[in-house]
Amino acid sequence: MDDDTPKNRLGLAKWLLSPENPLFSRVMVNRIWQQYFGQGLAKNSDDFGNQGALPSHPELLDYLAVKFRGEVGTPNVWNAKAMHKLIVMSATYRQASAVPEKAREADPENLFLTRGSSYRMSAEQVRDNALAASGLLTQRIGGPSVLPYQPSGIWEALATRNAVKYEQDHGDSLYRRSMYTIWKRSSPAPMMLNFDAAERHTCIVKRQKTSTPLQALVTLNDPQFVEAARVLAQKKGGKGEWGKGERTINELFKAVVSRPARPEELTLMQQLYTEELADFKRNPKRAAELLSVGEYPIDKKLNPVELAAWTVVTSTIMNFDEAIIKR
Repeated sequence: MDDDTPKNRLGLAKWLLSPENPLFSRVMVNRIWQQYFGQGLAKNSDDFGNQGALPSHPELLDYLAVKFRGEVGTPNVWNAKAMHKLIVMSATYRQASAVPEKAREADPENLFLTRGSSYRMSAEQVRDNALAASGLLTQRIGGPSVLPYQPSGIWEALATRNAVKYEQDHGDSLYRRSMYTIWKRSSPAPMMLNFDAAERHTCIVKRQKTSTPLQALVTLNDPQFVEAARVLAQKKGGKGEWGKGERTINELFKAVVSRPARPEELTLMQQLYTEELADFKRNPKRAAELLSVGEYPIDKKLNPVELAAWTVVTSTIMNFDEAIIKR
C-alpha cells in the first residue's frame, strides 16, 4: 500500500482496485464464470492461494480479468453487466449440454468446455422461474424485504424476542423476486434451505447442489408452485386455448422449459389430463381444494373442473427436470 493511501476502508478499496493488483478482477470474473458454468475457470473459487487448483484456462482468465478492469475513462471500467453479456453471448456458453460419447470419454468433467454445462438452478432461480413462467413475477426493482408463503409456526417455534410472529404479505409482495424474501437466520425459509441456499451464518462462495425427495415435495406442494401452475393454466384457458389440447400442452411446455412437447410427452400429458378431468368430475370438492391454493384470484368464467385438470398437467410439467436444471 502506498504511503499516501489513507489507512482506512477507502485506502483498502484503492489498494484492492489498483492496476498493480490483478487478484480482485481475477476473483470476480472467476465467480461470474462460475454462475454460468457451475464451476469457475479456477475450481477453488474461494481460494486463489497456492493451496487452490490452477485455472484450466489461464490465458482466458487473464483476458477476462483485464477486460473487466477496463481502461480508465471508458464506460467498461469494472462493468459487471458488460462482463455477464460477454460470457453469455460467447460460443462457449451457447453450446448444447448433450454429451457425445467421445466427449464424455475425453473430457468427463467438462474441464475443456467441450459442451454446455448442466446443473441444478439455485434456490432463488427455481422459485423465480416458476413465477416468471406463470407471469406472476413482479418486475419492480428495490424496496423492503417481503414475507411470501411459508408454513405456519416456524418463526414462533424458534423465536426468542425479535420478530416472533410471521405476518405473511399479500398482493404483489407475494410475487417479488426471491432476493427480496426476508431472511431470518434462526429460521430461514424452508423452501430455500431444501434447495441448498446458504444459511448466511458464514460467507459461502459456492453452494452445494443436492438432489433430495424434499425438493420434489416442495415443487409439487408448496403454495407458491401450486398457485403458479394454476395461474399459468388459467391464463391459457382465458385465451380460449383449452379446446386445442395439443396446442395448450405445447404452449405450457414452452412457458416452463422453453421447448414444445416431444411426441411421447404429448401423449402422456393428454392421458393425464383425461384421467384428472374424469376424477375431478367425480370429486368436485377435490377440484375446489386445489384451486383454493394461493391468493391470486380465480377466473370465474372458466370451468373449475377443467381448470383443476389443467393445473395438474401444468404442475407436472413444472416438475420436469428441465424446469429446475440449467441445460
